[in-house]
Amino acid sequence: MDINFETDKLLVLNYPEGAGGKFISLALGLHPEILIQDEKLAGLQMRDNADLLMGYNLAMKAFSKSINGDQHFEYGCGQLAGFRADMLIEDEKADEKNCNDFWRELTNQKKFYYFLIDHTDKNLLAKYTKRKTIRLINYDWILQDRKWQDKTLAHTTDGECITFDMQSIKDNKAFIDEIYKIFDWLGMKAKNSLGYSVQLETLRTKFLETYQIGFNEGGMNEGR
Repeated sequence: MDINFETDKLLVLNYPEGAGGKFISLALGLHPEILIQDEKLAGLQMRDNADLLMGYNLAMKAFSKSINGDQHFEYGCGQLAGFRADMLIEDEKADEKNCNDFWRELTNQKKFYYFLIDHTDKNLLAKYTKRKTIRLINYDWILQDRKWQDKTLAHTTDGECITFDMQSIKDNKAFIDEIYKIFDWLGMKAKNSLGYSVQLETLRTKFLETYQIGFNEGGMNEGR
């Protein structure tokens, strides 16, 4: 199976390293049609009888791992696809050479959204012509609190794009509104029966409790 470069299910999160984008992927992942960045776990989410609370439980597991291990934990692009977008800087065919079979499957299916991360202003994933980009803004406070390089990506993102205001994380209603804005943009209905608002508030407070774990002067122990 070849990579389908015209997939419209690829969500590109665009932000500088350390700005909290992986948390946004977890929050959006409450929806059962948005996958976690892990090949095995995403495969389980795609099953017909998958637990509708799986996204929430996996997000909470990530927070627990950070707390119990006293270092930053996150799911990642390499765990999902077998490659990272930054590999395309050196080799424009790095995805074709390094991707796993699951990535090929993801690009050819029509139901589930999935994430890759672009930490640059280069639109590294432009070859995926129908990708949808979520560009983070107002993340300076996260970088500052993490003692991470304060950086703003200066570029115009091409293709279909929407912004996500990271300042909203400081307020319950504003954060929920931003998440629902993305769901609406994707044409996805958030099922009230899943208790999204309650779950989002739990994730938001957990992020605020844990977002500095694993980050030290000038950097972090691991992860992005």
